[in-house]
Amino acid sequence: DNTIFNFRVFPDETGPVTVDVPAGTTADLAGNLNVAAPQFSINADVTNPTILSVLRGFNGASRIPETTSLDVVSWFVKFSEDIIRPVASDFSVTGTTSPITISEVNADEYEISLAGGDIATVNGTVTLSISRDNEIKDVAGNGVGSLFPSGAYENSFIMDNDA
Repeated sequence: DNTIFNFRVFPDETGPVTVDVPAGTTADLAGNLNVAAPQFSINADVTNPTILSVLRGFNGASRIPETTSLDVVSWFVKFSEDIIRPVASDFSVTGTTSPITISEVNADEYEISLAGGDIATVNGTVTLSISRDNEIKDVAGNGVGSLFPSGAYENSFIMDNDA
C-alpha cells in the first residue's frame, strides 16, 4: 500500500534507539511528500549473555565435593543476565548415561542435575559442558557469547562408587 512503509532498524550497540521521520523526507511514486511520522523509541539489547560461573551443587546445606558417591549430582550455572529457560540439549554430559534435568533458580541461574542411568555405579569423571550447538538466548534473542564461564568453573565430579 502507498501509505504504509515498513523498515527494520539494526542497532550497533545496546541502549536507546529513536527513529524519527520528519515531514518532507521521502516521496511516493507520484511525488507526494510524506507527513511527519510519530517518533518511535526502544531500548536495544545487542549484548550476548555470558556464563559467569559453573559451581557444584548441594547435598543438603553442604556443597557436593569433587569426589563423591552420591546418586544425584548437580551444578549451578549462573549467567550475566536473564535467559530464556535452557533445555537439556543445550548441555552435554560425559562419563554417565544419566539424563539431564534443569530447574530454574532465577531467570539468570539454573540447576543442572543428573540422576538415574548409571550414576550410582559409575567410577570415573562425570563432566558438564555447554553444547556447541546450544540455543541459549537472552530475552532479546542474543545467543550466549562463550561456552566457558568468566569465573568459577567446577564442571566435573569424580565418581567413586566402589565403596
